Amino acid sequence: MVIRYGSKKSGGTKHIPHGYDWWLALKGNSKYYNYTLSINGTARFFENQYLTDVMSDYAIDFLNQGFIKTSPFFMTLATPACHAPFTPADRHKVCYLNETVVRTPSFNATPYNKHWLLQMKPTSLPENVEILDEIQKNRLQTLLAVDDMVDRVVEKLKDLNVLDNTYIIFTSDNGYHIGQFSQPWDKRQPYQTDIKVPFLISGPKIKKKSLSSFPISSVDILPTILDLANVKTPEKLKIDGKSFKEVLFEKIEKMFQRRVYIEYHGMGSGSTVENQCAVKEKWADPEHLLDGRSQYYVASVLNVPRSKVQRATSVGDIFKRKKTPQN
Repeated sequence: MVIRYGSKKSGGTKHIPHGYDWWLALKGNSKYYNYTLSINGTARFFENQYLTDVMSDYAIDFLNQGFIKTSPFFMTLATPACHAPFTPADRHKVCYLNETVVRTPSFNATPYNKHWLLQMKPTSLPENVEILDEIQKNRLQTLLAVDDMVDRVVEKLKDLNVLDNTYIIFTSDNGYHIGQFSQPWDKRQPYQTDIKVPFLISGPKIKKKSLSSFPISSVDILPTILDLANVKTPEKLKIDGKSFKEVLFEKIEKMFQRRVYIEYHGMGSGSTVENQCAVKEKWADPEHLLDGRSQYYVASVLNVPRSKVQRATSVGDIFKRKKTPQN
């Protein structure tokens, strides 16, 4: 069961998660126009204002508060871009017009040695893959507004003379495949396209233009942020993940060598189970699938640069969703 912010079950738009004193959140999921925001618990509808630009304006408003120059602060910006429906700002629709999907070695490759889902028919893409080129172009176009937002925030921090004392993290929640191993588009497979995401960080004591190859996961980010802020967490408070602050400062990667475990539980119900599933264990039986809590599992061990935990395989019939992009 998926419960999105702003729904009655999540407390509506009046709900502000514990710990936030300044709150801005999208009701529902992945919209660029015609959306409702919770602004510190008050719902406001926006019709023709591009969401990423609105978020950018509110970010600057937050940074204009007087305490920013003298007190520690935390701000997180999480845009729907570049999620479906991949709607770019009007000013960016003229960009990347000749862009096509990246033809990696795995693009439209027959997945003969991959897991059961990829071996199901069809095992190749149709001859006309213009829709994939369109998705690639539109995704890049939506990210241009994100670039503008990042530039505004960085310049504002410079103007406030706090940039050199501020840590900036840029990352994502998942990767994405477009045509790899003959899959149209999605994000739920145990391959590099889907589970490897960017992670960039700048700030005091972090060497500029340096590259590290130790693997981290999303659960490591919280303890690292707390560590960078010199916040000690109570021993009774159990936090998943491990701070990699000392690795950032000292560049001793051996102290953070490990493996990252990846698993995916699915997000459907018994009615979405594929009868051709090769998995015969008890938990793959439709009778044992309740609200998607026990759906198809896949686990993998990863030891690659900048990897983050991402649930990685779906039993959804991806090939039946070519007309409506989902992300």
